[in-house]
Amino acid sequence: ALRDQREFVDHANLGLRRTNPFDQLVTASLVGGPYATIRPTPPVYSVFVTAGQSPFVGFFYASEDQWQPLLSNATELAFAVATKVKSALLSAAASWLTGGGSQASQSGGPDATDGSADRRKVEPATPLSLRYGLMDKRRQGVAVAVCPYGRYCAVVDAFGRVTLVGLEDGTALRMWKGYRGAQVGWVAAQDTSGKGGRALFLVIYASRRGLLEVWTACHGPRVAAFNVSRQGRLLYCPHSLMGLSSLNARHYTTGYCYFLDSNRSIKAVNVPYHLAFTDANSYQTHDTALLKQLRQTLRESPEFTEAESQRLRQQLSQFRLVSYLEQAVDRLIGAKQMTQPVLDACLRQALDMLTGTAGSGAAPCLPGSSAGERAKLGAFVASELELLNAYTLVRAVAADSAETGASGPGGAEL
Repeated sequence: ALRDQREFVDHANLGLRRTNPFDQLVTASLVGGPYATIRPTPPVYSVFVTAGQSPFVGFFYASEDQWQPLLSNATELAFAVATKVKSALLSAAASWLTGGGSQASQSGGPDATDGSADRRKVEPATPLSLRYGLMDKRRQGVAVAVCPYGRYCAVVDAFGRVTLVGLEDGTALRMWKGYRGAQVGWVAAQDTSGKGGRALFLVIYASRRGLLEVWTACHGPRVAAFNVSRQGRLLYCPHSLMGLSSLNARHYTTGYCYFLDSNRSIKAVNVPYHLAFTDANSYQTHDTALLKQLRQTLRESPEFTEAESQRLRQQLSQFRLVSYLEQAVDRLIGAKQMTQPVLDACLRQALDMLTGTAGSGAAPCLPGSSAGERAKLGAFVASELELLNAYTLVRAVAADSAETGASGPGGAEL
């Protein structure tokens, strides 16, 4: 029985959780007062989150001493089901061997029991007190969906709002408006590069508008939107295979989200991992990977041909941030095997991107940088180009002087 909540419509089990020592001391001082007994180790709780009214989001904790009635009831129920299945199998086997139904069942024997014989003792419900929640007298929660990794939950209320709640401290992190009668689910995406990154996406189905939206959790923008049927249904399964241990459970992905269309077709909702980044982070991630490719190109090329020069210029044209373009220019200038024609072509490519004289313009080339950053780096690249041109001119004059002196009257004395 859930106390201290006027009405609850939906709930979710968050599993077993152990509180930290600070929260343990705070809870003991608030509940038991200054003379409360403190355990040496933080207790383990079974946490439940509910959606309803007063509060519209509630958190209930079941301590270790409250598990025993629940476990005993579950054990008795499992034993009763196993006994009934066993008797049914034995009765079916005997009927098949004898070629007909048993006389006991036909004459109202021991197997033919009435409803009163199947009545079992019903244990009273274990009372759970409200630990904390989100209080709003007029707001009523109608559905709750917990993300696969247990960090957030999305609560749909009767006012057409979708609230993102953090499960660590029970705070409302974000709210979406204008989604009356919405259905929510979660999609978990894994990083395919082998770094072990994970991303969470919130899927909101607005049935009245016929729109299926995908949002990044918890502060990101909307990454996708689809026009779907208004008579569809969003199916979300937050559970995994039963019986998995903590070792092999990580190899199975939880949080499957499907959309059941009105034409009886089922569509899976899959979101790529790279959509989890915001604009600034996506530029940074993109340029970091591009800078690694440029380093690898400089490392693997003993001498630069025209094809390598074109490859380097193409990599330079894909940078989005001035800071990473500056690192790339420094790498090109400091390369030992760099030649003058290749460096001149690369510096001119960078200068065209910074000044806006490139074919695609400065805004598409460097959308994540300001005009001041582009002007500062552009002045540096222009000075490097002037220095390179001066070096080329001096080298050409020295070569001409050497050839003239070698072919002149006093060339033999040089």
